[in-house]
Amino acid sequence: MRKYLVILFIALCFVGCKANTDLPETTNTESTTRDSGSQKQYPKLKVENKKTTGEFIFLVELPNYRIEPLEIRSGESMTFELNQGLYYYENVTVHINYGASRSYHNDVYVRKNFADGQTTTITLQ
Repeated sequence: MRKYLVILFIALCFVGCKANTDLPETTNTESTTRDSGSQKQYPKLKVENKKTTGEFIFLVELPNYRIEPLEIRSGESMTFELNQGLYYYENVTVHINYGASRSYHNDVYVRKNFADGQTTTITLQ
């Protein structure tokens, strides 16, 4: 049984998206260059954990993105550049999975609007 759990954990590590943790959280940075020669600014999502009960954020999911494994502790935040674009920018459903452990967790669904070059913030309280 332990062997299968180790294999599953390793597989999840390779499947999950990598969080872009080295982005500055207060400024908008320009991203990849398009063929027109202009700089494309992608939307960003900042996720803040202000839970006082010691719970972690384990997963952030929205259309075209599944960002895991995460461990955003209470009082911490992470900013993700959505450089694969979005299908639409208004009323985008963002799914956040959080809890004291991965076995006992909660799900929250939030609708947010996004804009190119702007940072949209979700605060879990």
